[in-house]
Amino acid sequence: MGLLDQKTSHVADLEILDAGTEVRFGIIEASLEVGKETGREFFNLTLELPDNPNAGLIYTRVMGLLDGDEPRKADNMIRRIRMFKQGIGLDPDDTIDLDSLVGRGGFCILGVEDTDTGQRNTVRRYSVSQAE
Repeated sequence: MGLLDQKTSHVADLEILDAGTEVRFGIIEASLEVGKETGREFFNLTLELPDNPNAGLIYTRVMGLLDGDEPRKADNMIRRIRMFKQGIGLDPDDTIDLDSLVGRGGFCILGVEDTDTGQRNTVRRYSVSQAE
């Protein structure tokens, strides 16, 4: 079946969960990349919400540090990395093994953002309330 013949009525509408909702997620894709302009490393993550299959996938990043980052900015980024680690059940000082990220899961608090195609859920922050 080609693109022009594709049937679309069988696909459910995308469910947007309320901002502030805590959800369980699973990591289904993870890659380590480097920003072309900044040289900053980051994880590109694709998350699924197994308890909310109509919510769609969430695409998010966990940014790394650069040597010249202003101290308060660096501290904020380190806090986000720490919350990510704790949110997937790692100790704050554990090394992240990229190959073992896929299949891991945890909890996060959702946000909602507007895009040119409508709204979508985002990760506001990773949650440690249920991760332990």
